[in-house]
Parts: sequence; structure tokens; C-alpha cells
Amino acid sequence: MEKRRLSKRRVMNGTIRKTAGGLEKRDIAVRRSKGRLGSRRFVSRRKSNAGKKNVWTKAFVRARKVLGVKGFVAPRKSGGTKEQRDLYKKTLELI
Repeated sequence: MEKRRLSKRRVMNGTIRKTAGGLEKRDIAVRRSKGRLGSRRFVSRRKSNAGKKNVWTKAFVRARKVLGVKGFVAPRKSGGTKEQRDLYKKTLELI
């Protein structure tokens, strides 16, 4: 078990058998174009969620237009101003 930097790279090269998290060579995949390594499960989950990441942002923009919010207003689930709570509720409705 390897606990230091570049342990995934060392597993891929065959220097060691497992990382500290228990990943073996078959569990590791290339994550980015720069060649960074990550777990195969994480990579596949990230690819499947790629289209879903903009859902909140698009709903938030529409909610701001519907409510006529100008300037910076952070949505709040509880606390904050009435405008912040309304913005949060409207965003959830539009998702």
C-alpha cells in the first residue's frame, strides 16, 4: 500500500501493487487530457453527469428573470432576506 504522492502513477508503472485507497491497476483510468489519473468509477460517473451540471445554473438564470432580480442576490434556503428565499424556491420549481 502506497501513501505518498504519485501513488496512482506508480501503480500504473507497476512499481507498487495498490494505492492507499486500495486501487489496483485495473481500477485506475486517465481522467484528463493532461494525463492525470483517477479511479475508473469516478471517471465514468463524471462522464455520465456531464450534461446535468448546467441544470441549476439555467434554472437560476430563469428564476432571476421571472422575479425581476437585479444585481447580486445569493439564493438562501433559510434565513437571509425574503428575496433570497423566493429566489431559491423559484429556482427549485424551475428545475
